[in-house]
Amino acid sequence: MDKILSGLDNVFCYIDDILIATENENSHLKALDAVFARLNMHNVRLNGTKCQVMKSKIRYLGHDLTSEDHQLLTKIFGPKHGILALAAARMQRWAVLLSAYQYYIEYRSSAKNANADLLSRLLVGEASSGDPEEYFVFETVLRMETPITATEISKHTDKDLVLAKVLEFTPSGWPNHCVDPAIQPYFTRRDELSLEDGCLIWGRRVIIPSKLHELILSELHECHPGMSRMKALARCYVWWPGLDKDIEDKVRLCTQCIQVQKVPNPEPLLLWPWATQPWQRVHIDYAEVNGQNFLLVVDSHSKLLEALPMNTTTSTATINVLRTLFARYGLPIQLLSDNGPQFRSEEFQNFLKSNGVDHTLTPPYHPATNGLAERNVQTFKNDFAKSSGEKLGHKVANVLFTLRNTPNTTTGKTPSELFLKRSPRTRLSLVKPSLQRKVEKRQDAAKQQRDRSSSVRQFDLYQPVRVRNVRGGKDRWIPGTIVEVKGHSTYIVRIPGNNRWFVHSDHLIPDDTGANAMAGKPNINSPMDADVVPVPVNVPQTTRELGQSSNLDQPGPSTTSPVVSGSPVHTGQTPVVVAESPAPSATVTRSGRVVRPPKRLEI
Repeated sequence: MDKILSGLDNVFCYIDDILIATENENSHLKALDAVFARLNMHNVRLNGTKCQVMKSKIRYLGHDLTSEDHQLLTKIFGPKHGILALAAARMQRWAVLLSAYQYYIEYRSSAKNANADLLSRLLVGEASSGDPEEYFVFETVLRMETPITATEISKHTDKDLVLAKVLEFTPSGWPNHCVDPAIQPYFTRRDELSLEDGCLIWGRRVIIPSKLHELILSELHECHPGMSRMKALARCYVWWPGLDKDIEDKVRLCTQCIQVQKVPNPEPLLLWPWATQPWQRVHIDYAEVNGQNFLLVVDSHSKLLEALPMNTTTSTATINVLRTLFARYGLPIQLLSDNGPQFRSEEFQNFLKSNGVDHTLTPPYHPATNGLAERNVQTFKNDFAKSSGEKLGHKVANVLFTLRNTPNTTTGKTPSELFLKRSPRTRLSLVKPSLQRKVEKRQDAAKQQRDRSSSVRQFDLYQPVRVRNVRGGKDRWIPGTIVEVKGHSTYIVRIPGNNRWFVHSDHLIPDDTGANAMAGKPNINSPMDADVVPVPVNVPQTTRELGQSSNLDQPGPSTTSPVVSGSPVHTGQTPVVVAESPAPSATVTRSGRVVRPPKRLEI
């Protein structure tokens, strides 16, 4: 109701009660019309049974009000009657204001009050709005002219219930124990309390009665010195229990102090979780450099920066650029941006939602939440301003190339290395020795060291060899025949039992014995195994005649068969054993030449 009827003269409101008090009937009717018009404007209805109009006496808020009578003031503000504790706050403030003066209130009827009767019949001029600065100055001067004195403190000390007991104990002596919690703060300081002109003194500080606490706090808070200076000032003059807390509450509830207080200390830093994969969470923001807008996109995992020149910063242009990046790197899981209009638009939100990207917005005017993007904005602006190059694309490429290939202080690695999983080649890479040349040099040195104790061994197809038995068995070297050349040093060797072994040349030695020499070349007409065939050697005539005239399928007489070697010849059927004691053993070389040892004289 106060807001509805605010600004109307001679109209007073208390909750839903309205009082109109004017000097004469005409002004009363005008005020009444103004009230009705204001209530009609706000669609407020009145209860006609409770309305009283054009009355010379009315009961309002429990008081009987008349046009001339002020007899009740003698009881409210009279010197013999104190203000009630339950009185309205406005009445209490009037009582405090009048307490600075020495006055008395005398009731005089209207018939005897000539001045008041004369003034009530003077012509009423136009009400002056007044200058608000004049009222402010008057209030300030009035407050400065009515300071709290020791006499007033002494008078209120006598009336204070707690301090009255302290006054009683201080000169006469304190009891041994104190039960009352209100007196306990004074009991602990009983040896430091003194009495001077009716005022209690603690050290050099005056103990203020509870009724004057608010006035003292207002005096201390003059010009809003702040909490610390208020406490320092109070410790020089006054004290009461809980003084520091009251000062803190006074400053904390002061509207003017709140308006000019500094920004509080920031909260503890809350870190974003580090993205474990590239392009998992990206931070975006716009930056303007020399009138050119750039869309900056930063990968949270590798700190890789993408700076894309933009002709416009609309949602459509932003979506087109992000669509290209998503096609190149894939869809991120989370995208973080500020509250720019292009990021909050419905078109942008639908684009991210349709691609399954979680969009996170930072709190307004709190750039620290998107700190990765803001930091890269500053870095890009500084590097772009210092970069050389005439064309825009050239400068952007130089800045991005340097940023991407410089180790990051957080990860310790370059953004390109974390994003591409390799270190890109730069011009500075030329100053470092080539790793490939270093490895090849080490390999050549190791090969030369190894080749000092090695020899080249090459074997031909169908050459008889001995294979090292690495698969277990009593024979260390097993006879066999090379049936396939697999590589430079690897072969397929057939061993007895029709088994094929894949063997390295390090596990092969030539088999120059006569038994295995017969297995050099295949004999198509022989019913033996095609892979194991006899090899003719230069032996005596009896041996060659035997090889020409006899068939391997029909063994000849044992008494006339010459001996080719000391080992039986494997033919796939019953082996033929021939013996010739005087014949020396012959060795067949790789080329097929037969080498016989010299015959030495045996004595």
